[in-house]
Amino acid sequence: MSYTASVIILNDIVPHPNADRLNIARYNGEQFIIGKDIQVGDTVVIFPSDGQLSHEFCHFNNLYRHADKNHNPLKAGFFEDSRRVRAQPFRGVKSSGFLATLDMFTFSGQINLKAGDEFDEINGIKICNKYLTPKTLRAMNSNMQKKEKDVEYSLKEHVDSVKIAYRPPVINEPSLVIITEKVHGTSGRSGVVEVTRKNKNVIQKILNKLFGLNFRYTQYEPVSGTRRTIINNRLDVTTEGQQDYYRWEIHNEIVPQLHDGESVYYEVVGWDSNGGTIMDRQHLGQLKNQDEVSPTWNDPMIYSYGVPEGSHDIYVYRITRTTVDGAETELPWYQVVQRCRELGLKTVPHLHLFITNNEEEVMNIVGGYMDNRSSTLDDRHLMEGIVVRIENSEGTQFLKSKNELFGILEGYLKENDDYVDVEETN
Repeated sequence: MSYTASVIILNDIVPHPNADRLNIARYNGEQFIIGKDIQVGDTVVIFPSDGQLSHEFCHFNNLYRHADKNHNPLKAGFFEDSRRVRAQPFRGVKSSGFLATLDMFTFSGQINLKAGDEFDEINGIKICNKYLTPKTLRAMNSNMQKKEKDVEYSLKEHVDSVKIAYRPPVINEPSLVIITEKVHGTSGRSGVVEVTRKNKNVIQKILNKLFGLNFRYTQYEPVSGTRRTIINNRLDVTTEGQQDYYRWEIHNEIVPQLHDGESVYYEVVGWDSNGGTIMDRQHLGQLKNQDEVSPTWNDPMIYSYGVPEGSHDIYVYRITRTTVDGAETELPWYQVVQRCRELGLKTVPHLHLFITNNEEEVMNIVGGYMDNRSSTLDDRHLMEGIVVRIENSEGTQFLKSKNELFGILEGYLKENDDYVDVEETN
């Protein structure tokens, strides 16, 4: 759930075609609407979409649209009370987020920001965080209370991929670069991993309380999880008839084939167990520029990936093996593909594979996929974006880039306080 601001040096500014007092700053394939006071060579701070600015930052910089919330109540900004940063158009030109000058951070005290820095607070003052709707926060708090006591599961969480526009790849040697389609689904993980149980029975618990004796035993067991939680004992998943029961069905199909220490990470797409769509439908009618809408897309757009209505499917993007001492090994992509063949599973769609030691080449190829095209699996909906996987002797990097149109449509969904981000709640 990490979200950070990034410090950069601007090197590409063009005039806004429809506003004399505005310019467009371009950076790594994204663009931001800025004032005329910002120049090429300036060090600035980028806040990507899907974030939330802190009250302190908005207050001291007079960014609230409701001026009574600002430090100077005679000045009004353009941020709503939610302080949400999102992709949106300004005078007919899309902005990928919010760009701030360094002087906007001096309210926090002495600052020493330089290009390449990433932060969410300065001098102990919160500046930004990931935006979550009120209903998402309530759902997250509810799930946090479902953790089982006295049991430790070694199934590791998904790796958070970073946005390539704000943290471009660093390649120090010839590397294998794999570009795959980013599948818009809900995260799942299944593995046969070490599970440690403490104070198994009442007698052991009494001995522990009286004499401080800690009884523990560890063994390999099948374990399943969402992005954030373990579901082995979640009744809302493991009880037949619940809408999320499909997770347990998928898990039970995978784990009998896995080796001890092996974990599979995947995206689930399609419909839940009660016939609802796993991911929210996006309504194309909300778009102001209908020229960007493909005639093949449905409205509302359902991210079905060719799965028949009422069904679901999974796409694997990562497999790991963990030794008894906890060392985790990332399977290279060709082994992921081979292992999925053995397991009868599909990998996320592969788009491009090449070897390079040139970061600019990677960015140029990534830019070629940011054209709001249809999914390679189903032309009835948009491609969410891509994931860039870079493998070399230093390890594996995971980077992502979302199509601009997807970000805008996702932003419309989050304007509703009742929207629940399943990736954060699960």
